[in-house]
Amino acid sequence: MAMKKAVISLCLLVASLLTPLTLQAGQATVTLTAIVDEMLLIMQTEGLGEAEKKAAVELVVDRNVDFGAVSQRVVGKHWRTSADADKAEFKSLFRNVLTNTYYVLLSSYTDEEVVYLGEKIKKERYATVSTQILSGGKKIPVSYRMINRDGQWKIYDFVAEGISLVRNYGNTYKATLKKQGLAGLNRSLVDDQQKDS
Repeated sequence: MAMKKAVISLCLLVASLLTPLTLQAGQATVTLTAIVDEMLLIMQTEGLGEAEKKAAVELVVDRNVDFGAVSQRVVGKHWRTSADADKAEFKSLFRNVLTNTYYVLLSSYTDEEVVYLGEKIKKERYATVSTQILSGGKKIPVSYRMINRDGQWKIYDFVAEGISLVRNYGNTYKATLKKQGLAGLNRSLVDDQQKDS
């Protein structure tokens, strides 16, 4: 009887230790689901003009994207040698780039279904959440890379059909960074954004 109680107590102890880890492991997916749902709701809300929808999407992006992590990965090795002022300016400029990217992607959404396949946690700080977008009989793989900042999961990259947003922009900016540094890239982004406005 004593042995049975000991085994039960041990099982309960193990369960109590494992449960928080299980809940924590699922939190990245829970967070991502809420982000995606909120963005889709914005785009589907009738009566909102394009400018209002874009502003609402921008607020969601601001709350849920780690611009520091994104910026550092896009700029790569040039990040460490760049001035703090140039880093801050790039984060602001790239925030506009990301918001526009998300908005364009969301604008093409036509009731496709998003299926959440699971997540992988690394060192309790990084998560990759795998999803599929079901569209016209096609299954499009999209995975989101997230980082845990003070208990909150934030997006720092997403990979659609094997193409990383961070790597894609990094390759786009590589030549400018090599020739002109981050300050030069910032000037180029300012010019581009002024043309688009």
